[in-house]
Amino acid sequence: MRNISQKTNSLFDRVVTILEEARSNVVRSVNSNIVMAYWLIGREIVQEVQKGEERAEYGKQVLKELSDKLQHLYS
Repeated sequence: MRNISQKTNSLFDRVVTILEEARSNVVRSVNSNIVMAYWLIGREIVQEVQKGEERAEYGKQVLKELSDKLQHLYS
């Protein structure tokens, strides 16, 4: 009987390890995708608002409007 219990525990431990590794991989993947999305959004803002310049004077207002629209969409 003890041998069956040990085998079950061993199986359980292996399954838990697989699930924890998968969970960890999902978190890393999501984090990588979020970082990439933010970088792409930043690039779009620089290209559209700043036209490649270091600063755009009206950029604060454009970013405020963009922020308001995104908050409305995702709230």
